[in-house]
Amino acid sequence: MARALGNRQTIRVADYPLTQLGTTQFEHMTQALLAAVVGALKVKVYGAGRDGGRELTTQAPFELGDGSTWGGYTVAQAKFIARTNTPDTNAAWLKRQIRSELRDWCDPKKNRRPKPDNLLFITNAVLSAVPGHGVDAVQEVFAEFPQLDLKNTAVWHYDHVCRLLDQHPSVRHAYAGLLTTGDVLTQLHRFLTGEALDVGESMRVHAAKELVAEQWLKLGSVGNAPNERLRLGQVGVDLQATVGMPVPFKTPTNRDNKTFNAGTVEVARYLLEMGDAVLRPSLSKHGGSHSHHVRVEPHLVLVGGPGQGKTTLGQLVCQAYRAALVDDLASLGPAAEVVTTLQQHLRAGDLPTPAMKRWPLRLELSKYADVLGGSPETSLLRHIATLISDRAAENITASQVKTWLQSWPWFLVLDGFDEVAAPQVREAMIDRINDFLIDAVHADADLLIVATTRPQGYNAEFDESNYKHLFLKDLSSVQAADFASKLAGVRLADDPDTQRNVIDRVKEAAEDPLTARLMRTPLQVTIMSLLLENRPRVPQDRYGLFAAYYHTIYSREMAKTTPTARLLENHQATVDEVHEQVAIRLQVAAEGRKADAALPGADVEAITMRILLREQVDEREAHRLAGRIAQAAANRLVLLVPKHLDDVGFDVRSLQEFMAARAITSDRDDDETVVQRLRVTALSSHWRNTWLLAAGRIAAGRRRLIDRVLALIDETPGAASYLDRYVRASAYLALDLLDDRFAAPSPRVDQLLLDKGIRCLEVPPTRAVGPAAASLQRASVILGSLATAVISEAAKNALAAGPPQQITALLTLLWWSAGTGGLATLGRQRASDLPTVLGENQSEALEFHFVRTSAVEQDTTVTIRRSNLDEYLKPGPGNSGLSAEDEVSLTQLLDELRACSVEEFGSERVAIVPDPPTINPEVVDAALSRAPVADYLAARMLALTPQQWGVASAIAEICRRWIQQRRVGQLLQI
Repeated sequence: MARALGNRQTIRVADYPLTQLGTTQFEHMTQALLAAVVGALKVKVYGAGRDGGRELTTQAPFELGDGSTWGGYTVAQAKFIARTNTPDTNAAWLKRQIRSELRDWCDPKKNRRPKPDNLLFITNAVLSAVPGHGVDAVQEVFAEFPQLDLKNTAVWHYDHVCRLLDQHPSVRHAYAGLLTTGDVLTQLHRFLTGEALDVGESMRVHAAKELVAEQWLKLGSVGNAPNERLRLGQVGVDLQATVGMPVPFKTPTNRDNKTFNAGTVEVARYLLEMGDAVLRPSLSKHGGSHSHHVRVEPHLVLVGGPGQGKTTLGQLVCQAYRAALVDDLASLGPAAEVVTTLQQHLRAGDLPTPAMKRWPLRLELSKYADVLGGSPETSLLRHIATLISDRAAENITASQVKTWLQSWPWFLVLDGFDEVAAPQVREAMIDRINDFLIDAVHADADLLIVATTRPQGYNAEFDESNYKHLFLKDLSSVQAADFASKLAGVRLADDPDTQRNVIDRVKEAAEDPLTARLMRTPLQVTIMSLLLENRPRVPQDRYGLFAAYYHTIYSREMAKTTPTARLLENHQATVDEVHEQVAIRLQVAAEGRKADAALPGADVEAITMRILLREQVDEREAHRLAGRIAQAAANRLVLLVPKHLDDVGFDVRSLQEFMAARAITSDRDDDETVVQRLRVTALSSHWRNTWLLAAGRIAAGRRRLIDRVLALIDETPGAASYLDRYVRASAYLALDLLDDRFAAPSPRVDQLLLDKGIRCLEVPPTRAVGPAAASLQRASVILGSLATAVISEAAKNALAAGPPQQITALLTLLWWSAGTGGLATLGRQRASDLPTVLGENQSEALEFHFVRTSAVEQDTTVTIRRSNLDEYLKPGPGNSGLSAEDEVSLTQLLDELRACSVEEFGSERVAIVPDPPTINPEVVDAALSRAPVADYLAARMLALTPQQWGVASAIAEICRRWIQQRRVGQLLQI
């Protein structure tokens, strides 16, 4: 079959849609083709930017395919036309392009050297084959420049490039995701054969099923009438993030003066544009050591707080890829309508249609964690195969998944790393993900991974050399109002008066400082807009916002004409407690090896039964009611939703944490019990959001306990120990409370929290420096000039203290320097003179330590003395003063630390730790749980010299992680 183009040329339907490659990918594909023709080791590839008229050069002889052989120095350049026209118009355009390049080769001011013997131009433009036209006409341009004395010239146009793709299947397969158009299922036969083709058809059907299943916003069905769920595409919005940075300061070796903020991106657009590139490792090697296409940070980590939209963003981008992959599959029934609707919504949201038809998969890491909890060696490939098989008509093996990984481009979302709380499971998961990356490189996979996590408890487990980090930004007031307007437009499309009222009320809330801070995340705005449908104002604290939401949803569920409505009306106290008890059990279970947030229906019935019997309900009636409530939970019970098979849980993790916070601060319990629960969970990163919501409930309903909560910051386990001098974990709790505006408005509480929070400047630098600096900067803006003065004074005092506090202060100032306001001014004034403040040796050590790059790799003239971390901490013979049991625990800890290297360099012998310490968490817990061992370690750290701040930093990081990751849920006694 053929279709006419102009009046001279035809294009076969089976040819390749080169135009959709775009300029960059067309250039890369031509480089790959030439490397295949000439030989990958015989060419030099040039990257983006000024290339001196070269995409690729070679000195090697090679055959052009028409029987001729070129020798000498050959230069090739790609010429991409974004929109093809008639062949004559294309020829005229290409002649202008070539003529311009030839002029540049002749122009002495351009200084293009060396002059080529042969010039080859490669284009996607369609040219006529009629003698005297098309290719012949373009070739005449070379005769206009005899001074170049070219031996050979050639133009490879559209048809020639297509035939080369036919001849070189490795290149064709590498670009399959971009060169596929029309009926993808039919197109697969062009790129895949054998098992890969069979698996490809199954994977595409799997994508269609996921497209239908993942079309709804998770929170969209709560409180709505039946069949009024919100489609993800209708209300899903792109969110802004700052891009993580590898080098956060200026030093003698960082002369580019890179800053902490590398810019702001729209996340979904950024991911889709990044995904339009071919990411096969082999394509970065065509130029050998001369290639400019070396992949750096090929994958991404999306970091965002509770309700900030991480999961929804991953879901939205996966849906965009699924729609592109199953675009033509009307035969798949519901998928066709979903594709049409989704693409309309994506266009309305100004999101690009992916050119690369990646196969997408969103994997919930909590479910994988449960698998690893029982079988730590289960590979990610095997887990993916199991998930696909569960939805497929046939069994898919790990080997088949690997074949698909090798054959087709992937977009893989690893969602919810923060939900994996158990350190041992986390470690096993990172090991399995790294194994998967090795498999992917070995398969030359075109793979883009996006992992999501909260910042709390995240310790850069995803290696920064492989993963670029994106940090989600809070919504601005304008963005929050726009999102609320979009929600109202969808939810209240048939009620314009209420829609207008909601939009006006949201804008009013955005102008009030106390409510504006509750509009930072999409989840908060969603809840707020729902509340404002029936009330003129919203609560002014975060706990109150969630409580009002629950009350509203409960009321709406009671108003429905369903069998559950009467049950909810008559037994509200019981239903409330069922939610709380399910939530607290799921929170506790997630600390261990049960990360997936679901509880069997039988457990829900047992919980309900205990509650009813405690209230002395007749046993027979209690059995009946417990069964009905458990059955309602299996279908939907206010916030509880059915999960896999017989399990129930919460669709949104923040709602689970809200209910767990209610359980911790239950009205049935006395003040001392509540305070004790807050004490044991205060420093855990897993419990942090629950803890803050619980503190908010106390501020709202038990104000007599506000001072007890503040005192907890100094009473938390370990806060009074010597070891805390090198961790100050309680200071970060104070900053989180300040960020959450605990007990606001109260200048007294704000001042107390700030006084406790600035202690974070008194410790060695850890990965908590950045978040703490950001919290202090926000506090200075919210609390005003006096708070700014207090924070500035604390930073100056730390700066004058000497290492390691001085290093923490400098890093904090550098974070501030990227922002605005008084602290930013101070940061720019002090941090810009870092080498002067520290001296050259110390400033170089600072860069090496935090970039985690060996000093030898950076500067071979530096004198290095290598040692191990344990050497700085071990006692002299018989001098530890510890009991035999404590001595065993310390020895085991030191054995673990021996694997962590330390480098001393320069005349000052500054000690740095180039690699992050990764040690067995069970060994750390066994050692530091013993007070004598912890005190011994603190004493050794206090004895370190200022030049050994890198050692202190590494030990402080180990201790910080231990405090954050300890299991504490079993101490709650609920």
